[in-house]
Amino acid sequence: MEVTACIEHIDTHHRNYNILKNAVEEGDEVLEVGGVSLRGKSALFVRNLMNSIENEFEIVVRRYR
Repeated sequence: MEVTACIEHIDTHHRNYNILKNAVEEGDEVLEVGGVSLRGKSALFVRNLMNSIENEFEIVVRRYR
């Protein structure tokens, strides 16, 4: 089974919250951020990537409903 990044919690105090609040929901699978595939990446890699983003970025998610 392949490791994927899933949004478990949205921190309303994170500096990127205003960018993400209308684009993602808890439970979404994050496929790509800023052109970087997150498939097989560790949670630490994803956290560091999100914390390194300063301005606008593109995020690709898969929503299961």
